[in-house]
Amino acid sequence: MGLTNQVRAYQSVSHALLEIGMALQMMYSHKKQYYTGLKSLGNHYEDLSVFLSRQGIKAIPLDGHTQEVDEKKTLFSIVDVDDAITGEKYIAPTSQSSDSKILQISIYHHLHLVTFPEKNIGETDIYVLSHPAGGAVVLFGKRAQNISSFICSTLQWQNFSHLKSFPVRVENKNWVEQVEKQSWQGSQPLLVNITERIYDRAIISWIDKDAGAIRDILINDHKVVPEYLESLSLYRWMDMRLLTQFEKRGWSAEQMRGTLILSTELVSDKEFFDKLHKSIDTVIALSEAK
Repeated sequence: MGLTNQVRAYQSVSHALLEIGMALQMMYSHKKQYYTGLKSLGNHYEDLSVFLSRQGIKAIPLDGHTQEVDEKKTLFSIVDVDDAITGEKYIAPTSQSSDSKILQISIYHHLHLVTFPEKNIGETDIYVLSHPAGGAVVLFGKRAQNISSFICSTLQWQNFSHLKSFPVRVENKNWVEQVEKQSWQGSQPLLVNITERIYDRAIISWIDKDAGAIRDILINDHKVVPEYLESLSLYRWMDMRLLTQFEKRGWSAEQMRGTLILSTELVSDKEFFDKLHKSIDTVIALSEAK
């Protein structure tokens, strides 16, 4: 990758955060608080938060402004750089001065696939980079490069050779806006008046249709590449934990069920819009048949 910092591989973002958090807690067991600016939808932070809570370590939300922190008490700060599902870009809050000794963990879900972060990272930085094919790569600044690993060396790694490089995501704002502005049998854009986002995906939603069913028809009947489509339907994921996060943003359970995410890779499929119309019509017909 042409990196000068220490690099480690983990089998997921959640795995990386848990191992890093455990190692730092063991090194600095006297520190009983950490700052968090986590905003992304997803469960990548859940295992770490449970572990820290059990150790009696308090989470203090970052408020987006410079905050005076007690370095002697603070374990680290942790922020999402972008959103794992929506692709929204977050401005990482500053919890420390330039000469701070506090470690900052920055989680990149997709942004590094569009714009790779500075390879020469700061001494107190830890960058967690999610890989779209599975796994995560973590870059460590000098002050964090000697932390312990716990279970990495015991895991099976033969299916993770792809971690040696990252694919490049292509933004296409015009295509994204074209898809989201159009009404696909009553669809609405999920993100409204949000400009700080990665334009590598269009996100549309229905309140009366299951996006998981539309995705299945696009893949099975119209041979659309599965990796270019995603839905948030519980029919696909069978996981209720995301629903609470979704509703906190003002979106309903019906919107979550009806959310379809379309990669800009689909711009190369000149018949995709026609395929999408036909797939929606098929879902409507099946629903009416019941």
